[in-house]
Amino acid sequence: MVDQEREGKLWHEEGKYYTRLYLDMATARKWKRFDIAGDFIIVEQFNTSVEPKIRLNEKESPDISLKYIRQISSPFSRFYIYNDAGSSGENIVLLIGGEASFSAVGLRTVQVDQSKTYAWDGSNWKQVLCDSSGKIYVAGVPPWKGKEQVRAYNSAASASSLTIYTVPSGKTFYLTSITFGGNVADTLDLWAEVQTGETTYEKIAMIHVNNEWRIETGTFTMAIKGKSGYVVRIIGEDVFGSLRGIVTGWLE
Repeated sequence: MVDQEREGKLWHEEGKYYTRLYLDMATARKWKRFDIAGDFIIVEQFNTSVEPKIRLNEKESPDISLKYIRQISSPFSRFYIYNDAGSSGENIVLLIGGEASFSAVGLRTVQVDQSKTYAWDGSNWKQVLCDSSGKIYVAGVPPWKGKEQVRAYNSAASASSLTIYTVPSGKTFYLTSITFGGNVADTLDLWAEVQTGETTYEKIAMIHVNNEWRIETGTFTMAIKGKSGYVVRIIGEDVFGSLRGIVTGWLE
């Protein structure tokens, strides 16, 4: 049996042991009442950017966040739902029914302190690390093993910027170090940056040049990721007499 409400976007189907309730999160609710009795509620599907909340039995009961609590066990004769309006297509699905005493189960997450995480390789304990792309590897077995290595150099005279490396088409570049410098008869800043979007860049290192040649090296334990066609470059506060740069990393 399917009971569909007048709004046409919120309905539930009755099964032998449970009711499945579909909630369209594009519709805002301010403690909307549902006369559905049961003993447990499970969040079967959570596809929304908003935080829906539920109150059991009475509208004045303490609210429970369905974003963080995905299973509730407690007898109830009705419940109330609150949510701000989300985007079109967002929804959650609740399973309601059963027999149980009260308990609530939160969303389980794991946070790893990589400085204290080790793996046994059969003879030694080795530290477990994670690079900036999210790849996990064991120290001594780096993610670039067997990959195409990159060492690129470029220079320019009388320039305020220098592109050291452009990521080849169809490839992803993982930057592990950069050495750059410049000379100028003035006091100016010089910085290195990685392209992160069509028109956006992230500064990764900077030096202050004061009437001299100045060189700086940055080494990144967590490799910095660059997409196909993006660049690694250095930018001066004004025109430098000379600019030079070297980058290293690997391609996938």
